[in-house]
Amino acid sequence: MMSETLTNALPPMLFGEKLMGALISLPEYRSEIQTAPAEARLMALSDLYRLYLPSSMSVEIYHKLYLSTLRSLQQKDTIDAVRQLALNRNAIRGEAARSVLCPPAASSFTVLAPSGFGKTTAVSKAVALITGNQIIEAQNPYRKIIPILQIQTPFDASVKSMLLAVLQGIDNAIGTNYFTKLSQSGRATTDSLISGVANAALLHIGTLILDECQQVANSRNGGILVGALTQLYNSASIGTCLVGTPDCATFFEQSFILARRSTGLRYDFLPFDEYFKQLCSVLFQYQYTRSAMPLTDGLMVWLYDHSMGLVSNLVALIHDAQEISIISGRDNLDMSALNEAYQKRLTMLHGYIESQRTKQKTPKKPIKPKAEVHPTGFSGEIDEHIFAEAALEAKQSQADIVSLLREKVPITEITL
Repeated sequence: MMSETLTNALPPMLFGEKLMGALISLPEYRSEIQTAPAEARLMALSDLYRLYLPSSMSVEIYHKLYLSTLRSLQQKDTIDAVRQLALNRNAIRGEAARSVLCPPAASSFTVLAPSGFGKTTAVSKAVALITGNQIIEAQNPYRKIIPILQIQTPFDASVKSMLLAVLQGIDNAIGTNYFTKLSQSGRATTDSLISGVANAALLHIGTLILDECQQVANSRNGGILVGALTQLYNSASIGTCLVGTPDCATFFEQSFILARRSTGLRYDFLPFDEYFKQLCSVLFQYQYTRSAMPLTDGLMVWLYDHSMGLVSNLVALIHDAQEISIISGRDNLDMSALNEAYQKRLTMLHGYIESQRTKQKTPKKPIKPKAEVHPTGFSGEIDEHIFAEAALEAKQSQADIVSLLREKVPITEITL
């Protein structure tokens, strides 16, 4: 069957050490670089930004994307897929949109993490490993299939801009002409575009990744865009992956439909754990100043406290500290250089880092236990007029109503 031909075109799924070895990126480093001229060391220093140490997030994203793409490819040559293509063409001509092809199970998911966490890099690494940067060529009928297509969410969350970006992505990858046909044919209404893009995606896309989707949460057009994306997902039956910051979660949780479509992977700031320590250890193996700095437990605590577990902040601190030291002529990576990098280069992030630091250090208030009224031995019925009479008597005699009531009914006082 063709579906087997398509799925066999994907590289075998990797696990364990093989997967970690394929994801990791360690630029070449020689200690002799520390004696090279300053300009050579400054240029080599940029290798820090090419270093990638995979985490549990990297593994989860890889497997999610692989399975999503696999399920999508398995549906490309089914009878329902052919029927869906015909229904989409009818919708382009103005008929009501209909779906007969069920989207692959669990093929729509999110990847949410703070800005600077490394989610986009992890996604790009997974995409390169899954696709091998290759296009799948199917026969009978002949067509080219993009296993995974990545686009960015339009800054204004425009539905038409998103749809046209998908068409441009397809055209750029496989040399088709969908963008011109659908955008300049006089049929470029939003509904017709969704159906046109759905057909193009059904024919040529395995999984669609929409990056920077926090634009959706920050725009009044966000709900419309997600609605269009849901319709596209149903009409194209492809995998979809939304990548963004945790701001998206609040937006998606506003309705059950969005929440159901957006279950997936969510990450918070890195904890001070073995992965963070290992990352620090690897980064400190790339020192380009004349004098190297040893990595101590206290230094790792300082690095965590001033990066709040964000990989981009950590790399920027170590990179910029070395850059400042080399340019100034001190040529020594030390606490002075690290502090200077934090104070001068990460100034715009101070408020954000401090707020996160405060959140971690502020203990949660204990939940105040509710007062429980334990039943007494009283088993008789209470006359509904007792309370009114007691209130009147207390008012006339200036007495305590509780004392008056205690003579008539059992009362337990609870101190809160």
